[in-house]
Amino acid sequence: LTNENGARYRFAYDVLDRLVAESGFDRKLTAYHYNAGNELVQQSEYGDDASVAAKLMAQYGGQPVKSTDRTPLSDGFKDKTPLRITEFQRDILGRLTQTLAHDSTGKVQETAYHYDPNGNLVRAANAHSITCFDYNPNGQLIGQHHWKVPTQEENARNGLIATDWRDPQYDMLFQPVTNSIRYHYDFNGNRT
Repeated sequence: LTNENGARYRFAYDVLDRLVAESGFDRKLTAYHYNAGNELVQQSEYGDDASVAAKLMAQYGGQPVKSTDRTPLSDGFKDKTPLRITEFQRDILGRLTQTLAHDSTGKVQETAYHYDPNGNLVRAANAHSITCFDYNPNGQLIGQHHWKVPTQEENARNGLIATDWRDPQYDMLFQPVTNSIRYHYDFNGNRT
């Protein structure tokens, strides 16, 4: 893709037609890694090093690479530290159960996902907020509820027990601070 300023957004795919790299208009590079089941397991975000981005895009995209840049891709990245690495963990059915995002300073942001017996996503939570989803018997989304996770200090100030955002049993304690959206459907199943 080329924008009005002539900047390019590039995508590179492997032989299985999976997105393996992208270089944005800002030349920031993102690389994607998959498991044997073709599921995304890791995303690595690099800075805006144009030479590394061009090399990666050429090698992944099957384009000719200048003779001065023919070193293997791994050689070009072994001394590069990603700004952020996100790991994607899945259950045996391939559903996303957890993401762990590591930044270059060592901070980790964890997000956990829960599903109902029908495979519908019912809860996505991290240390700062929780979002829950309701479905009708047809599997259509009918409600979305979002709330901020209180800090330990806020819990103590409000006389609440210490909670763990990963555990859904504490969700009812946060109900008073919930933002909700409701969805309705007509007889044909169209959201109204």
